[in-house]
This record gives sequence, structure tokens and C-alpha cells, in this order.
Amino acid sequence: MHIRGAIDADWPVIHPIFDAIVTAGRTYAYPDGLYQELLPG
Repeated sequence: MHIRGAIDADWPVIHPIFDAIVTAGRTYAYPDGLYQELLPG
């Protein structure tokens, strides 16, 4: 099995999963502005 790092083209698939985790607020504390740092481009 090969696991590769995420690339910008993966963001549309990753975002809904990541958004659900962050929005639920029951897992990890993320710093304000994190989305802006992660958005491609």
C-alpha cells in the first residue's frame, strides 16, 4: 500500500470531511484562521 501526501487537487474531497470534524467541535481545537492557511492557491 502506498499512502501519498495530499495535493491541492484533493481539497474538494478533503474539505467536507475536515469541515464536519471542525464544525462538530468535539475532536481537536483548531486555531482561528486555519481554513485560510489550508486553502489552496
